[in-house]
Amino acid sequence: MIPLIFIFKINLTFEKLIIPNVLFNILFLSLIASALCFIMWNIGINFIGTIKASNYIYIVPLITTAASIIVLRESISNIVILGAILILSGLYISQNGFKNPFKYLLSIIKFS
Repeated sequence: MIPLIFIFKINLTFEKLIIPNVLFNILFLSLIASALCFIMWNIGINFIGTIKASNYIYIVPLITTAASIIVLRESISNIVILGAILILSGLYISQNGFKNPFKYLLSIIKFS
């Protein structure tokens, strides 16, 4: 994002950074949120392993969407629902493999 400062000619001065709200947000994001995410990610890797944990990085957009709905009171659109279905389907397939749903149905029909 730093190149965008130069592209859009943003006037970023030290006085703007020491405003209490801005300073608190920067400190919170850099110290608490980043450290907590790093610790939780490593705990997750220890529990389920590197390969499975790397698949769960795709849940981040779902968490962000849920937070925006709760905190910012954003509405749920059809594209959000479709995206959530695709993300969860992809995560399920990556964890369990793609199983033919018709195989189960055919086994039921043969026994009937």
